[in-house]
Amino acid sequence: MFFSNLFKRNDTLDKNMERHILFAPNYLITTEEISKAKRYIFGGHSILVIEETPEGKGLYFERSRTSKSNKFTPENDNQIHIGFQSIRDQHYIIFGLRQKLTALNSGDQITFHFKNDQELSLKLETPAENFGRSKKYACNLRAQITEEEAELFKKDLVHSYSAKASDGKEVGKAELDKDFSRKLRELSQTYAFCLRHYY
Repeated sequence: MFFSNLFKRNDTLDKNMERHILFAPNYLITTEEISKAKRYIFGGHSILVIEETPEGKGLYFERSRTSKSNKFTPENDNQIHIGFQSIRDQHYIIFGLRQKLTALNSGDQITFHFKNDQELSLKLETPAENFGRSKKYACNLRAQITEEEAELFKKDLVHSYSAKASDGKEVGKAELDKDFSRKLRELSQTYAFCLRHYY
């Protein structure tokens, strides 16, 4: 199974989200100073942290509304969870894959298909490190993205994805349901906003 604080339930954070659910999804409600980090709580769906360590800084989602529905496939036993993170000057889209239930591996390629007919192909890699001492950045696979590519997720809805193994063989494809497609865009809007203004 995939274990990570990134997607782990947290009753305190759930209550924070319920309290702020009436606000617009990307409206910054409040900030909190925590040990060597700052927590940003957004209306409706996201709690994001920028952490400082001797090695540099990192950005991660402590909680997001997509963590309750962030799957690329409708079957409960074949899920791909998605998120964003930054480690120092590198930015990533990250994937949590249920063990033995997906064919994706390091070196494979995933392509996102947007509603405006644009496509974005990314090469998957295995994380070489976790930022800081916590497991908040734990993920099975990730793909490096630029700030411009993060903006693409922010502007346009993703309607489907396809994936190919390193030998070119197609290993998976699926459409995203409308609800998750919208939540993914909201998640990327918050991520891109924090990259631009706070990171």
